[in-house]
Amino acid sequence: MSAAESVEEEITQLRSLALAGAGALRTGRQWEAWLHRAERFADLGFVNTMLTWAQCPEAIVLHDYAEWKRLGRQVNRGERGIRLIKPARGQRVGHEHVTTVFDLMQTSGEPQPVRLERKKYGGKPQPESWRALASLALRGVPGADRAEWVDWFVRTHAGVGEMAAALELVRRMSAALVAEGTVGSESRLTGKVEAESVAFLCVLRLGLDTDGFAFPYVASWAGTDDRSRPGEIVAAVGERILVAARQAFACIDTNVATPVRVLLGPRLASRDRPPEQAAAASATDAQVVRVLEEAGSFFVECRPESWVSEYLAERGFSEDIQRQWCIGYAPADWTTLTDHLRGLGYGDPAIEASGLAKRSSRGTLIDVFRDRAVFPVRSMDGTVTGFIGRAAPGAASDAPKYLNCRETELYRKGQVLLGLWEGREALAAGARAVIVEGPLDANAVTSATGGRYVGVAPCGTALTADHIALLGKAVDLDSAGLLVAFDADPAGQKAALRAYELLHDRVEQPMIVEFPDGQDPAGLLCSHGTDALTQALDASQRPLVDVVIDATIAKYGHWLEFDEGKFNALHAAAPHIARLPTGQVAGQVARVADQLGLTHAEVTGAVTDAAAASVLQTSNQAGLPRRTPSIRAGPDTAGLEVAALAGRRPGTSQRASPRRRSPGRAR
Repeated sequence: MSAAESVEEEITQLRSLALAGAGALRTGRQWEAWLHRAERFADLGFVNTMLTWAQCPEAIVLHDYAEWKRLGRQVNRGERGIRLIKPARGQRVGHEHVTTVFDLMQTSGEPQPVRLERKKYGGKPQPESWRALASLALRGVPGADRAEWVDWFVRTHAGVGEMAAALELVRRMSAALVAEGTVGSESRLTGKVEAESVAFLCVLRLGLDTDGFAFPYVASWAGTDDRSRPGEIVAAVGERILVAARQAFACIDTNVATPVRVLLGPRLASRDRPPEQAAAASATDAQVVRVLEEAGSFFVECRPESWVSEYLAERGFSEDIQRQWCIGYAPADWTTLTDHLRGLGYGDPAIEASGLAKRSSRGTLIDVFRDRAVFPVRSMDGTVTGFIGRAAPGAASDAPKYLNCRETELYRKGQVLLGLWEGREALAAGARAVIVEGPLDANAVTSATGGRYVGVAPCGTALTADHIALLGKAVDLDSAGLLVAFDADPAGQKAALRAYELLHDRVEQPMIVEFPDGQDPAGLLCSHGTDALTQALDASQRPLVDVVIDATIAKYGHWLEFDEGKFNALHAAAPHIARLPTGQVAGQVARVADQLGLTHAEVTGAVTDAAAASVLQTSNQAGLPRRTPSIRAGPDTAGLEVAALAGRRPGTSQRASPRRRSPGRAR
């Protein structure tokens, strides 16, 4: 096959992928999801928006390798490019080739401006929104009668609510684009969808509330008969929408400043930011981000002359590691950081909004962190969103060991994981994630294991579903697996139980690491070195469900000498076993039978009953008719399925209650 034929074949495959995606758009919500992506990548055209969605659903900014290099960023090793179809420059219309682009999240290096998610203003358009709408009304519609538009605009703005007026203006403009032939349509219904979609995109661009939009099922306007090729109809409609939207965007973008967030490189000071980026930035968010950036630089500058450097070095964290993780020091005085930020020209509102200062009882601003080692917390795009401070050795007993900055618009403890950004490249290369308790533990796991493990830590809060979802975006949890390494104290065990509830549906077999002598990762690194920590992570794993089942049985510890206590413990533990993958059931049955001194058949019966009860409960909650659940038998449950579904133990003619003896008669 020649090179040209190979290119044509790939283009055909990519078009098929895009059309398949178009055909999969069925509901109005799915169409709205495409529109959200189209607003960001309208210049790419419909086919490429679908290809981007298919290959990188969370894409932010796309450039090819050369452009990223020109912008001072490097594509991370091992990243897979996004293949798009692009017309070749300087050649006849219709001649296409395949190009490879990379998303911002696949690169590292110099900071870049990134459009933030559009904010909603509570139904009230901002002055710049009205300027853009007036411009659209007067100049954005080819052939429109300006006098009529001006008259209608003034009357509408004065006569109805601001949000209603804004939406009506956008809808009239969109309908005019359709009527003027800028976008054509196959049918009247298709034309309505096109006009409403263009209006939706403009509202998104303006940052207004989109709750007033609702789209019909795609099949209602694209058809369902495969012979009419509904995918191609969807693609044609989508392309016309984007053509119109680009015209509208050209008008909107000249009136509405595009808000940006700057991606922060570990060593980049805010004073190095290009002035044009600062000028375009959203005032509030940009000031807060810059305050956080300046604070991080200040903390790092203070570290060498503090106790932090020596303390961390003694615990096994070299100077290189301290610099790599941008660990700093917050001076002990009450207002050192606040005074520094004021000296750089930042006002008290921005300093307080950053979460790094708070109001004293006298109403003055004081620093949140004083005499603490400070660890920056970054979002997945590298932006510093907050900090965690560790108390000095020998600090007062009533001082918290770890302290978070106050929660802000940028910093939500339940939605960020310390160490995830620092370990992103290792995770992409196949490292295994380890959920730990604190910043030093996360640092120890990542820096001491040579890329085999990456430590991530919740920021002073319990593990949340958002944490797991965030981790799932960085690594395939099903294939890579996951380790939990909490402390051996009661709080650590509670955290492990919480982790299991969040993980058992996401990871086939989450594992827990139990370190020798009850140590944590940072403690093991300090006392025994990197090899001991790596060996412990390799060799001290066991299923996290073991901990859950053992903790459940332990609640009945005072009664386990009696049969009734044993069976109560069994029935409490059985639901945990019942929801395990089939291949893990037999091992847990044997383990629980040994712990309680029961037979495998007794434990298996309880597990089977728990599984049947769970399926029946699920069907009842869903409003489904009752029917006998089908329970898959595991390796040690062959022959038990029919008996269990009949509601009785194997070998009995009717349902048998567990053998119980009165207290005092040990079995």
